[in-house]
Amino acid sequence: MTILRAIVANLAILAATLSLLTVVEFGPWFGWAAAVTTGMLAVTTTSRWLLRKRGAQWIALPLALLAAAVFILRLLTPSKMFAGFIPTIQTLHEVPALLTSASQTFQFSPPPVPANAPVTLVVLSCLAIVTALVDLLALQAHAPAFAALPLLALWTPTIVLAREISLFVVFLSLLMWLALLALERAGRTAWYLSALRTGWALVSAAVIFALVSLLALPALQKWSHWSSFEVAKNPRSSAPIVAGEPVVLSGGLELSHILGERSDETILRYRALGAKPSILRLKVMSDYNDGQWQEATDLEDLEDFPPAPATGLDTETASVLEVQHTGLVERFGVSPGHTLGIASDAQDWRLTRDTGELIHERGAIAAPYEVTWEEPEVTREELQNAPVPMNVGDRWTAVPDDLPDSFYEELKRAKGDATTPYDVAVNIQNWFRSSGSFTYEVTNDEVTGSALDDFFINRAGFCVHYATAMTLMLRQEGIPTRVAVGFLPGQRDTGGWMEVAANRAHAWPEVYFEGHGWIRFEPTPPDQTGQAPDWTREPAVADDSQTPAPDDSPTLTETEPETSAESTPQNSQASPEETAANPEPDEGLHPLFLVVGMALFAVALIIFGLRLRRLRKQQRREGFSQKWDSARRICASVAPDAVAEHWRSSRSPSQVAAALQPQLPPEMGPVLTELAAVIESRAFAPGSQPREEAPASEVPEHEPAGAEAAGGKVDELLTDLRAAKRQTGQRT
Repeated sequence: MTILRAIVANLAILAATLSLLTVVEFGPWFGWAAAVTTGMLAVTTTSRWLLRKRGAQWIALPLALLAAAVFILRLLTPSKMFAGFIPTIQTLHEVPALLTSASQTFQFSPPPVPANAPVTLVVLSCLAIVTALVDLLALQAHAPAFAALPLLALWTPTIVLAREISLFVVFLSLLMWLALLALERAGRTAWYLSALRTGWALVSAAVIFALVSLLALPALQKWSHWSSFEVAKNPRSSAPIVAGEPVVLSGGLELSHILGERSDETILRYRALGAKPSILRLKVMSDYNDGQWQEATDLEDLEDFPPAPATGLDTETASVLEVQHTGLVERFGVSPGHTLGIASDAQDWRLTRDTGELIHERGAIAAPYEVTWEEPEVTREELQNAPVPMNVGDRWTAVPDDLPDSFYEELKRAKGDATTPYDVAVNIQNWFRSSGSFTYEVTNDEVTGSALDDFFINRAGFCVHYATAMTLMLRQEGIPTRVAVGFLPGQRDTGGWMEVAANRAHAWPEVYFEGHGWIRFEPTPPDQTGQAPDWTREPAVADDSQTPAPDDSPTLTETEPETSAESTPQNSQASPEETAANPEPDEGLHPLFLVVGMALFAVALIIFGLRLRRLRKQQRREGFSQKWDSARRICASVAPDAVAEHWRSSRSPSQVAAALQPQLPPEMGPVLTELAAVIESRAFAPGSQPREEAPASEVPEHEPAGAEAAGGKVDELLTDLRAAKRQTGQRT
């Protein structure tokens, strides 16, 4: 029965773990999770069986947690462990860095987040804790109803974030918990009392889970990608786009143009075969003047551009993106990286030579299309060692003459001591993302030529400001740079497509490196864009004392997006009328809810403690009863008639021993009397009479203290009773 309960408990944990697939991408971590839970339950079950006679069964759970910790560390930090399995000081230094990286991944990546090493560490650690709680409640305390609490904890992210999950997983998790509940041993308790305790446990678990969810939800709302509520659009929008109407992006780009100030209506759908896009480029801007960018490609001269090649998955690095324009009215097609061509109907498309833009020949795109593309395969070292650009058009380095003085002052601070084009670009990117104390705000929206100056003075703006500032700074240094416009990744729908809303529009700079082409950089703060591209960041931690850079946040993946990346008014000021009409909700809970929740939790703990104490007493009594029954069999082999007459369950051990002593051999009588006194004082009336007040006739001279010591004394007296029986047999 014990092994069966352990197996069902493991299945219940793994069934609840399936809910985490909505917030963490499926990968090897699930197999490792099964190994952690199975191994821990195997360790606890085996250890308790081996230590059952030594009174040291409490060691089982700490031993299982230690084994799980070693396994997880060995899995994720093998190079930091001595002999491959012994944690070292370096291992302990590595863990905080992994936890910091995991926190940034959860904060800046939309769910489901990539299952990298830091995320795997957090997931496996949580599963180890849940497994320990389930083992304690369901297997050791025989209270599987309370095991619903740690199992529900695994469902918290899915429920709080309102993630869609298969009904099969829901029913499977419920079925496994009910199976665990069905294996509960009621013992001597009436069935209706057991059902009452189970119902109380379920109600307490539900109330506590609801309160925890209400407390966790406001905290999760502060994490940009993990919000399950719609964020209000910028109240300054003078002409918001009505949901359902077509969306037409403006031809150029203005510093006053808030790309994300649009509806959350889906305007684009895509699904990927191969690599997952981290960005969707639509068009390129080239010339800047008086706060405005002009498109790099003139659609009046399509004959100047060659037809798009008909390509497919012809190389190992190629990927295909199937795209549908559901509301976007545009002749430019999207591409996630270096565009190779069109996989089908290529005769309807043109591909520009210098900008790599896809243009539909027959007007606005109406039919689905498949873009063949590949990700840049570059490293920091390759970009640092790139030669001086050759044969690059002057328009990619042109800078207007009327830039404000603040521009040149800011450039000097942002550039630092960098000398190579790559180092200059990285320093400027990091200046805007972290070092320069800039923030993302949709506030600078006046159409004036001083918008760039305002951006440097206020140190706040949106993506167009950051892309413009970095592009002009690099051009001022003679580095070819351009502004690209497109979309951040979309949100997955139930059919496997990724849906891109109009408020996902984004702008970023692209820098030209000889031999590698145009490479994306990301100066917009990470709370809006996530992690910067890999080739712009420091390599992995080189030593144990090094911690991730402030910009080391996870890359946006093809999953749930942050809410309104370019439209969320972080610090916009609303009018008194708007404030009165839309009062801010209370972020906290009424104190009464907290008090009720704490009271219910305290009552649940008290019930659990009383039940555990009663169970331990019952187990101790059962153990002493078995030993007293062994004494009966020993005495019956010498005086069967006397045992049959006087050994009654209605009599206490002392009464039985007093009645049998005259009829037993002289060697056995005193031993049986002493054995009866020990068993009666420790098993049948524990705690009812203090030792110092107990009659001397009922307490042996050398009675041990404690249940474990008493158990050892009983075993010793049983051995003496058997020896006395053998002496009697030898004498006769």
